[in-house]
Order: sequence, then C-alpha cells, then structure tokens
Amino acid sequence: MKPLLPLYITAIIFAGCTEKPQADKAEIERFDSIVARYNAMDAADRAAFRNKYPDATLFITKGDTVNADSVIEAYSRSNALTMFGKDVNERLTMTDSLETILGEMKTSFSEKLPEVKWKRIIGVISTYNQSVILTDGALLLGLNHYLGSDYGAYSYFEPYQRTVKTPRHLPYDVAEALISDRFPFISGNESTLLNRTLYEGAVLAAVNDVVPGNDIAESMGYDSDAWKWLSENEKPMWNALIDREMLFSMDPAIADRMTRPAPATSILHPDAPGRAARYIGYKIVESYRKRHPEKTLQWLLSPEFYNSPTALIDSQYTP
Repeated sequence: MKPLLPLYITAIIFAGCTEKPQADKAEIERFDSIVARYNAMDAADRAAFRNKYPDATLFITKGDTVNADSVIEAYSRSNALTMFGKDVNERLTMTDSLETILGEMKTSFSEKLPEVKWKRIIGVISTYNQSVILTDGALLLGLNHYLGSDYGAYSYFEPYQRTVKTPRHLPYDVAEALISDRFPFISGNESTLLNRTLYEGAVLAAVNDVVPGNDIAESMGYDSDAWKWLSENEKPMWNALIDREMLFSMDPAIADRMTRPAPATSILHPDAPGRAARYIGYKIVESYRKRHPEKTLQWLLSPEFYNSPTALIDSQYTP
C-alpha cells in the first residue's frame, strides 16, 4: 500500500516536466483557529464572524440561534477546543499539500462528475464520531479526526477505526461524502445484498477516479494486513456468499453487516476485515468497467446499474 502524499508529490514533479498547469488549491477555512479567539472579539466582530460561518455556527449551536453568542463563547473556551486545537496545529502540518490535493479533486469532479457540487470546506473541531458533516452550503471537516493512528486521544478507538484517522485518508473521506450525498443508494422493491455491493463498489470506483495519486486499499480504509487477507481470500469469500445464499438476500441486516464499518465481517468469515462486501463490489465494478469502458461514472452510480438484474453477468466477474 503506497502513501498518498508521496505519490502526489511525484505527480507534481512529472507534471512540471510537461509544463501542465496545476489545479488551484481548495482552501480549508480554519474556523477552528479563529473561533478560539471568539471570547476576545467585541459584539460587532462576533456578529460578523457568525455571519461569515453560518453553517459552522449552526453546527456548534445545534440550531440555537437565540443563544448563539453565548454557546459559541462557551465552545471557544471548551476543553475539546483547547486540547484538539493545539494538537491540530502541531500534528496536521501538511495543510498546503492537502489543499493542493483537494484542488485537483475539485477539478476532477468538474470533469468527471459535474453533477457533484463542490462545497466550501470549513475546518472545525468536532466532538462527534463523524469526521465529515455536509450542510446545504458547506462541508464541515473535523480536523481533529486526522491526527494520525498513533495519536493518544484515539486510544479508545479500535484498530480498524484508527487506520483511517490520518491526513492521507482525509481526501478520500471528502470525496466519498460528496459522491454519496449526490448519488445516494436507491433501493428497489426487492433490493439484495448484490445491489448494495454493486453500489458500494461504484462509489469506491468514483472516489478513486477523483482522488489524485489514489491508493485503493487506503480509500477502503485497510492496512496492509487487511488488504493482503482480502486479496488472498477473494475467491473463498465469493464462494461463501453464493453457498450461504447471501448474495441475493433481501435482508437489510445482512447488507448492513457486510458494508458497515466494523472490526470484522464475521458473518462471512471470522478473519474477514470489516466491510468486505465493498471490496467484492469494487472488484465486480472494476471487471465491469474493463468490459464496458463506454459506461460513465454517472451510469455506475445510478440504480440502472446497481439494481440491474444483468449487471453481475455483464461484468463477467471471476474471482
């Protein structure tokens, strides 16, 4: 598994050789840094600050517009902001590189998935487990969720959760949030695990198409050991899905257990990494795209593809 940032730096070097123009950076607005000074602002500056960041303000105040001033002041003095704010500034040191990657992602979206509306990216300190929060006007990015898998405050998380809490995973989270928001899973009357698996694979294909220097294992949130297990056990996993008659199961609980983040996909095998169906889905979609290069990402992300009774046959997937 190759790290994202070095790959991207290599891409910049080669791009420079051909004098290819570089994409503009996509700014991560540092609400988290400015709000720390909120208690020192006068009334006019506070009002201007809240007006500049309405989405972040609503997030912090949970929609309490009447007491917004006092709630934000309390937030600016909170232990969470004090602790995480310092560590974000010390540990998340490659902001320029991330903004360059996000800028190229923005260009990729406009070229490959113009239906996805790029949002204003606002860095916040989030005390929720969710690292990316989408609003109508912005993407709120919990920067305290990307301080490295070795970060002490993450010790209570399980290993599979810490794996994705790194700066290099941030672009994948942003891409997947935007894609899933614009192209949500639309279940049919008799949706099966296969339909959900194909959808998850299509989302991953789109994510990897728009993230520069992508690494498929990183985008799925797998470390090298998990990726090795999946690669070596792709055929046994597929056979198990068929032999246990799960592939065409319409039980939503089975689909959730196969696709939601978890330490393992124990319903399939005790050692199978979590979200194993996403790996299978990506491999099917990859096979489909090789045989149908004319099909667009929009098509793959549509119910016409993932709810089609012939999509698996047309993919000629053979693990």
